[in-house]
Amino acid sequence: MFKKVSLYQIADERVVDILNQLKNKGEGFLSEFKFKSPSKEEKSSIGFSFTKFNHEELITQLDGDIILRVTTQSKKLDKFAIEQVYQEKLAEESNKLGVGEFIDKEKQKIIKSVAEDVVLGETRPSAPKHQYVVIRKSGMIMVDGKGNSAENALSLIRKALGSLPAAPLTALEGDTIDMLKSWVVEDIADSITLGEKATLVDDSENEYKAKGHLGGDEKVVSILESPSALVTHVEVSRDFIKKATISEDLHFSGISFDKEFTQDEESLQGTLILQMKEVMMLIDDVLNRLV
Repeated sequence: MFKKVSLYQIADERVVDILNQLKNKGEGFLSEFKFKSPSKEEKSSIGFSFTKFNHEELITQLDGDIILRVTTQSKKLDKFAIEQVYQEKLAEESNKLGVGEFIDKEKQKIIKSVAEDVVLGETRPSAPKHQYVVIRKSGMIMVDGKGNSAENALSLIRKALGSLPAAPLTALEGDTIDMLKSWVVEDIADSITLGEKATLVDDSENEYKAKGHLGGDEKVVSILESPSALVTHVEVSRDFIKKATISEDLHFSGISFDKEFTQDEESLQGTLILQMKEVMMLIDDVLNRLV
């Protein structure tokens, strides 16, 4: 859970409304969008699944926050199998033709589509993938994933609610890149401690991936002496979070926890809650430095 996190913010005027819908409507309105494995005709599927925080709940409320779990499953089609079926069907159609007749491109496309449908129906889906979405009482949304994965999860919630005006959380008063650069230059070691990886961009726009002890590293110092040099990614640690990489667009990735952090926790639910709260504290710590 939460190995990588994308952040979004619900429009201020809709925060209370969105939270109330999820809290007051109950799970009934999500049931229509409950996860089902893709049918023979479907290449993929997406839906809500039980959160694992409590038994058989599609929605979990925890300290005023809303927790949802989105599951996706897809089929990986064998291109070789599609080509085999295509050639077989192409041969069947060719045998029906008279002298001088041929299969035009439009007909070939139709046959190829039929071949894909045949293979699709015979292909079993891969293992389902799960991601958590936490809608915090502040209106911030934490999505366990990035890129299309995160956007697809939000799209499902938007479809269920009818509307979800949320945008990536990037427009802050502070400057994320300046903050990341200062962490490396100052070898930060307060509640957040500098890790051993960073991505730098020098004044000629050349990217350099620094590894090892960053504070005082000659090449790192040399690059960052230039006012135009940038730091776009920084690895850090905080309390029980062993590693986490923070990017210029406020994406958190590569999150791992100290082994002893949850070793005494007997339940999956307890482990998930502990990990979620640690990630929240890291995110809040970072964001508080940008205002």
